[in-house]
Amino acid sequence: MDAQTIRQTFTDFFVDRDHLAVASAPLTAPGDPTLLFTSAGMVPFKPYFLGEAQPPHHRLTSIQKCFRTTDIDEVGDASHLTMFEMLGNFSLGDYFKAEAQAWAWELVTDVIGIPPERLVATVFTDDDYAYDQWKKIGLPDSKIYRYGEDQGNFWAAGPTGPCGPCSELHYDMRPGYREDAGPAEADEKWLEIWNLVFMQWTRFEDGTRADLPAQSIDTGAGLERWAMMLQDQDNLYDTDLFAPLLGYIGVRCDRDYHTANDAERRAMRVVAEHGRAMTFLIADGAIPGNEGRGYVLRRLIRRALYMADSLGIEDDLLSDLAVEVRGVMGAWYPELEEHSALVANVLDQEEHRFRRTLSTGRSLLEGRIAELDSDTITGQDAFELYDTYGLPFEVTAEVARENDALSDEAAVRAEFELALEQQRERSRQQATFAYDDDAARYAELETATEFSGYETVETEAEVVAIVAGGERVARASAGDAVSVVLDRTSFYPEGGGQVGDAGSLRGTDLQVDVEDTRAFGDVIAHLGKVVSGGIAVGDRVTATVSRGRRADAARNHTATHLLHAALRHVLGDHVRQAGSLVAPDHLRFDYTQPEAPAADDLRAVQQLVQERIRENIPVSTSEMSYDDALKTGAMAIFGEKYETAVRVVEICDPAPHVHDCFSKELCGGTHAPATGFVGAFQIVSEGSVGAGVRRIEALTGSAASAWTDQRLDALSEIATAVRATPDTAGDRIAQLQAEAAELRRRLQAVEAKTGATVAEQIAESATDIGGVAVAVGRVAVESAEALRRAGDEVRRRLSESERQGVIVLGAVANERPLFVAMATEGAVAAGVNAGRLIGGVARIAGGGGGGSPEMAQAGGRDAEKLDEALESTLDAVREQLG
Repeated sequence: MDAQTIRQTFTDFFVDRDHLAVASAPLTAPGDPTLLFTSAGMVPFKPYFLGEAQPPHHRLTSIQKCFRTTDIDEVGDASHLTMFEMLGNFSLGDYFKAEAQAWAWELVTDVIGIPPERLVATVFTDDDYAYDQWKKIGLPDSKIYRYGEDQGNFWAAGPTGPCGPCSELHYDMRPGYREDAGPAEADEKWLEIWNLVFMQWTRFEDGTRADLPAQSIDTGAGLERWAMMLQDQDNLYDTDLFAPLLGYIGVRCDRDYHTANDAERRAMRVVAEHGRAMTFLIADGAIPGNEGRGYVLRRLIRRALYMADSLGIEDDLLSDLAVEVRGVMGAWYPELEEHSALVANVLDQEEHRFRRTLSTGRSLLEGRIAELDSDTITGQDAFELYDTYGLPFEVTAEVARENDALSDEAAVRAEFELALEQQRERSRQQATFAYDDDAARYAELETATEFSGYETVETEAEVVAIVAGGERVARASAGDAVSVVLDRTSFYPEGGGQVGDAGSLRGTDLQVDVEDTRAFGDVIAHLGKVVSGGIAVGDRVTATVSRGRRADAARNHTATHLLHAALRHVLGDHVRQAGSLVAPDHLRFDYTQPEAPAADDLRAVQQLVQERIRENIPVSTSEMSYDDALKTGAMAIFGEKYETAVRVVEICDPAPHVHDCFSKELCGGTHAPATGFVGAFQIVSEGSVGAGVRRIEALTGSAASAWTDQRLDALSEIATAVRATPDTAGDRIAQLQAEAAELRRRLQAVEAKTGATVAEQIAESATDIGGVAVAVGRVAVESAEALRRAGDEVRRRLSESERQGVIVLGAVANERPLFVAMATEGAVAAGVNAGRLIGGVARIAGGGGGGSPEMAQAGGRDAEKLDEALESTLDAVREQLG
């Protein structure tokens, strides 16, 4: 049974049993700040299990893409993956153990045809009910194993909170082998194919448990394992999920996967697995970066490229591999086709960047080695190079060996692995399924705040709860920082990129200045400070939003919609929102775009937004179901999480003959009533924030006008400084630049003439040490480039006289010492290493540097010690030559 049939069979089975099929959520875990990635099938349903949101149905089924960071460096063996698909069925207070176990058995044995004799079940130690259910189904006692929490048969969200026992189905991969051993004793025999989690208790701090008011089911079955089982394979990579990818990689490296040696097969598996994962991550909105999920994605890309390099694949690979991934999985996951251009652009940029890093890695490492305080590189040095530049340990070790800077590779690797494990532990902690303390505290209220902010900015309300000092309190006094929950409010909470409202809560002899507003599930909290009187639960207050701040934020929010539509109109439909910030004083808009837009295109975008503002088009809102909204053409922001009912914001010309809206998006924020209220619009910056993602910052209204006035004033000042008018300042600056370039050319000619004379003098005064001419001198140049040219000239002079030598020159530029060291081929053969030499010289002047054995550069901080540093060269060369 192929993977596509497995997916469809599983889904159909549970749909026939009144389950609602839910599409996979993105891997980037939208709407859950506690997670970097969607790491389990139940993650998208977490708000339903916690009672924070109303589920669309009490029975759900999904095939969820999942990603886990903990096994990245183990990928390459027969079993570890970073990305996998989790088949699951879920009950939210509906059916429980009996149905979950019976359906699991029915699907596995009757529908997909697994022989019952090859299955065993496990249950939690004291879960007699689950044990008895398996017996009723037909499993004998000898095939039901009781295991405790240490063996994984217990699930908990954390130290306290919802928890429950698990029951697992295991498939016998090796019939006849260790027949008396259960899954916990012989994991090489048994393959876990389904885990049934019974959420039936809540656990308290003292370890005691109580029944949950609504018991639920969360199950997970790994698709890759099912494919392995149903396709009669002994590892994940021989299934139809990976075989096409490995075949393509084999063509690219001219190897057959099945006949390659172990190291080659491992490398091919890494490229295939990481290629699949990175394709989905980018399609789901992740962008390579230096932190968070972007950092993890970049690690995947660089590890895959290093493995490809080890296989001899030097041409562009990753974007082509993404095409193969789309061919294998695109039928079930249409986002792969929808975002294929973005995936290709991001991967091409990252691949080119890292291949440049690999090609220059030798020089980079040699520079680091030259700066070492000791004679050997450490595991921490190797880890920092890996962590910062993505250079694998093997590259570091190879270059260190060539520079005699690797005295004990085993010890260095051990220290590197320790640092790597510490990083993995940090990743595990980041990826842990955790409850937000504030969210949990507000969830205890069992009430929702009624929001009236679309209709009014002032509301009469009752205080429902107060949090101060991290605790729920009944009363707070003047000076206390508080979070106040009301039964109703007109304050808009932070969301959808828009900052939360500010304002005040006033009552009889009390005032709270609200600085921010946030939502925790259905509860809206007003964060601020009690400035007079005291506030208590049960008080009646008037909640008043700052009208000016709200109007400014609404103006900027409408402008982001205009900007988004204009970008798509000018640059193309591949543009989509990748993030935004809507503040009262400015807006920031991140969008997908592989390269910088041309200046004319950016100008066209700004002009189009300004045109729509002048047209004063009405901005209207409506509520409808999510599916209906998409049918009308409304845009959903990729990666955002939406409820069943959504709010649609339209910017449409009301004229009868106009049928197309300029902008129609799903959005919960506040907006101007018409585009004319935005006033002015000015883009103030545009740049890259990562591979394939650009950022625009802009101003509206009076802030845009003030920005323009400031630039006009600055232009007038520049014109005065260059003795021109604002209209002719550009031409005058171009004239001055041309004159400056001519002066620089003349200066370089003088430096070259002077340098040739100085170079001849330095070469002629070289000291012979063991048959190597050591030419040392100070030259009067103003840049590192000029210093290198002087060094080249000295080296040429030595070559003309057929002398092998080492050159060390110094100069002072911008009040800082500069150094360059060069060694001829014969000098290097005799034992001279320019990179290590320059490091010791520069340290005397308070600096450092490095490079290759043939050429190195350095800088310092103390110009007065330049001569002393140069004088140390002769002794340093004697030491290198022994």
